[in-house]
Amino acid sequence: MATTVVISGKPFTFARRLLAVLLLTALSTSVWADRPKIGLVLGGGGARGAAHIGVLKVLEQERIPVDYIAGTSMGAIVGSLYASGLSVADIEEVVNSIDWHDALTDGGPRSEHSIRSKKSDVEFAVSIEAGINGGKLGFPTGLVQGQRLEMLLRRLLIDASTIKDFDALPIPFRVVATDLATMQPMVFDHGDLARAVRASMSVPGAFEPVRYADTLLVDGGMVDNVPIDVAHAMGADILIVVDVRTPLSSASDLQSLGSILNQVINGLMLAETDHELEQLSSDDVYILPDLRDLKSSDFTRAHEAVPWGEEAANDHLEALQKLSMTAAAYTTHIADRATVSIAYPNIGQVNVYHASTDEATMLDASLAWQVGSPLDIDRLESSISEIYSDGRYSNIQYEVVQEDGETNLDINVSDKSWGPTIVEAALRVSDNFDGDSNYLFSVESVSHDMNSRGAKWINRARIGLRTGLFSEFYQPISSNHHNFLAPSVEFAGRNVNVRTALDDSVWRDQRGIIALDFGHAFANKAEIRLGYEYGYADTALRIGDPLIQADEHFTISQLSLEYVRDTLDNPAFPRQGLFLDIKVNEPLQSLGADATATAIFFDIYKPIAIGKGALLIGLTVNGLSNDNTVPFQELFSLGGITRLSGYQPDQLFGRYTGLASAVYYRRLGSDKSSMFGTPLYIGGSIETGGVWLERDQIGRDSLQLAGSVFAGIDSPVGPIYFGYGRAEGGVDSFYLTIGSLMRRLPTR
Repeated sequence: MATTVVISGKPFTFARRLLAVLLLTALSTSVWADRPKIGLVLGGGGARGAAHIGVLKVLEQERIPVDYIAGTSMGAIVGSLYASGLSVADIEEVVNSIDWHDALTDGGPRSEHSIRSKKSDVEFAVSIEAGINGGKLGFPTGLVQGQRLEMLLRRLLIDASTIKDFDALPIPFRVVATDLATMQPMVFDHGDLARAVRASMSVPGAFEPVRYADTLLVDGGMVDNVPIDVAHAMGADILIVVDVRTPLSSASDLQSLGSILNQVINGLMLAETDHELEQLSSDDVYILPDLRDLKSSDFTRAHEAVPWGEEAANDHLEALQKLSMTAAAYTTHIADRATVSIAYPNIGQVNVYHASTDEATMLDASLAWQVGSPLDIDRLESSISEIYSDGRYSNIQYEVVQEDGETNLDINVSDKSWGPTIVEAALRVSDNFDGDSNYLFSVESVSHDMNSRGAKWINRARIGLRTGLFSEFYQPISSNHHNFLAPSVEFAGRNVNVRTALDDSVWRDQRGIIALDFGHAFANKAEIRLGYEYGYADTALRIGDPLIQADEHFTISQLSLEYVRDTLDNPAFPRQGLFLDIKVNEPLQSLGADATATAIFFDIYKPIAIGKGALLIGLTVNGLSNDNTVPFQELFSLGGITRLSGYQPDQLFGRYTGLASAVYYRRLGSDKSSMFGTPLYIGGSIETGGVWLERDQIGRDSLQLAGSVFAGIDSPVGPIYFGYGRAEGGVDSFYLTIGSLMRRLPTR
């Protein structure tokens, strides 16, 4: 017996009901198949572009189909994620979870840096560098190279990484950048999606321009910030345009050169955008969110823009609802979108594209683990970051490609255009505001491509507390560059102030040393060096009547063994990891050494995270195997903030030194900085230690207590501290210091 139902009081068989549903569905599908195509235009605006997410929420809530998307800058990021299949909820979670300070700097987590880079960044913490190419001094063309940002984009867009035709994405998509040579728009409809998006948001001056084929690309907002014309060209009949422009500043806010230049650029962009808006018809929907005081660089506040975007879209609800689909039709529309997803395929081979055969070989060796294994993004990014930290390259990026049925990994490497010789500078300053001050100014140059085996020539010059020159030829002897030989030469001089209860004298030390080290790097965590050093030490008394005597000329001939382990997450204000430096110098009297004592250096620091702060525990022990003759160049020192605070840096010298310290510091404000934010810290220290000329002087009664309070910033020119320190006996100083709180002054 046929099943019946009653509709409007009339019997209706199941067969007839099914037929009616099919007819209605067919009619609905036919009607919506002929509907006008809707294009979504997402403009650029930095952090303000998070408002696009709020607009997308309303579009999905009202069942409004999106057939095409065109985006510029931040609009390109949100648009590419949505076009590649991410849900609005997923995109909002991504924007809220991004560490923008990490994404908008190049170095990335210090844990991923090479050990050579870690050894250098304590002294050379400057993020702005120069280079020498063809005998000419050059500089980067952007404060940020975009290395971390592009890797972030690749991770977010990994599911669409093998799609090179942007029309094949779930929603056809276009990205707009600016050709810097012609100042004309460059519209990407195919190619490397992550690279295209990265180019679209390369704000001139802030980001290094992107080299793509034969073009140099910058932010698309310079010429087409709201790409209405692009959406029309894709075939859109009706547009939904979201404009997240930055309003012009008032006259009272234009008080600096930077603000004036920004005003001029912003004004030109707005004029071009207003011209584009003239193309809109009465059927189009134009949404201009009220984003209050949110600046384009306020990425830590980006989440605030999402509800403001929703608010603006709801203000246009009547116009938007005219474009709405029925629930059934919208479900069908979403289901018909192409889907992209990859289960991280096995990588057939790794192809490195770089002009230098040796560098390509080294990169091949470093990434050989990926061949034949499923794509491991975490490990891949870590490996690339370690290679990048060496300082040679401006950009290293990977691209997943499909060739002849095989999935391969292309590694695209770009040398620094201002290289191959890279120059960095560092400054350490200490002043007690009572007539005593000192400084150490250092310059380091690293020349790459010295031979086909990837050798580097490292040169350092210093003036101030230590004056001298150091030159090292760093020659890798293995394909992965972990084993190396390093011949070097050094000439240095310094004043030594010996201040004890029985001795107050000033000496001038000068030395010259040639050395040959053989070393091995344990991945990016540690390094060991075994070397031989030969040279001289000349000593001359400048001031005082010393307790001990020193030879005027002293021959140095010694074996040197040093092990350095560094897993700190930050050289200035670490929260995790470990720093350990152990060095032993063994004199060889059979080869002319005048010294008879083995010298031992020991430094260890361990940070312990405590909420938003950290406690840095440190121990330094330096000494000799006996009290016999030793050149003043091998004397050990203490002094300076957190190193017996109250004394000036290196004010205290002796044959033996010991220091135990506990330094606490706490970061103020958010853990995430804006684009170029500068973290601020406050802290203090407690220390105990001493210096001794003879071993039998060492004892608990000879230890001094000291402490300090300070404020510090982790600035682009290195950590800067302003503090006050006081030691037993009423010794105190104010400090203005640039440089790490942890380590002794460099010796090489």
